[in-house]
Amino acid sequence: MLYIETEGESFERGHVVGKSAAGIFARMVEDYKNIFSKEGWDWDMVRARVQKYLPHCSSMSAYGELRGMASGSGISEDDLFVLNCAEEVFDMKSCTSIAKKTEGGVLLGHNEDWYASDETHVIVIGARRRGEPCFLSATCGAFLASVGLTDSLAQGVNSVSPKDIREGIPRVFVSRAVLDANTPHEAIGLATMGNRAGGYNHLIATSDTIFSVETSATRHDILYGSQAHTNHYLSEKMRAIEKEHSESSKRRYEGASILLKEARSVEDFKNILSDHTHGICNHGREEKTVFSCIADIGKATLHVCEGNPCEGKWREFSLREHG
Repeated sequence: MLYIETEGESFERGHVVGKSAAGIFARMVEDYKNIFSKEGWDWDMVRARVQKYLPHCSSMSAYGELRGMASGSGISEDDLFVLNCAEEVFDMKSCTSIAKKTEGGVLLGHNEDWYASDETHVIVIGARRRGEPCFLSATCGAFLASVGLTDSLAQGVNSVSPKDIREGIPRVFVSRAVLDANTPHEAIGLATMGNRAGGYNHLIATSDTIFSVETSATRHDILYGSQAHTNHYLSEKMRAIEKEHSESSKRRYEGASILLKEARSVEDFKNILSDHTHGICNHGREEKTVFSCIADIGKATLHVCEGNPCEGKWREFSLREHG
């Protein structure tokens, strides 16, 4: 698992990530060419298809990072943009997130369920920034940071399936923007920014509050309190525009909710994320848990495991040491 320290403006930070992970980026492009091909999509066709989203995000700070990643890695902006628009092409139903206020402080955990090939592409980015929150984020190589811990909050992200998808700001650019928030109010504003192409659930935790911002392209709702979240809407308001949800999502949600009641520590969170009874730890051949992470907000640490958390090695990163 590659750890990359960055600082400076968005392009500078992206350049360092791209240069450090150039080999990972190149492998991801080839892997996703094969993934799209299996679905009947020619790579040039996909590149052309996602261009309609570019005007909606090209002025964002996150796109500056992507430009820097392209510069540093030697991979074209167009190819990296395809990777970061994957969920605008495919309807994914992945990831489990949990958060709870314990006696020792607030914890947020996340299993990233994605294409199995990305298990070897996991990186952790430590970003030092002037005037903006510093952050630690685990991600798969060329994907923009979104899951992780900042000076102000932690975020887990879950795919959902709204009916109102449209041309607009790609989901990953929205979740990346949330890491720039200084307050819960700012986080909600960024998660619900106008002109979204689709939606995620953003499970957000600070030192004293936990809430989910369930979003679609045109709607949102907020759910407060310790909770688990998977890939279906929990709010009645949001369920009204949901296309469908899988039995896997329901089973993971119910299991994680039960297990969370007794959770008291980082080790308890590791056990929940490693659960097989409810399918939280995914060992699928095509899609699987490619990394897990747990943010301990009070201690400002991010615990990350590459691959399945039931058998992988956990590493601890400190935001204070980085910052």
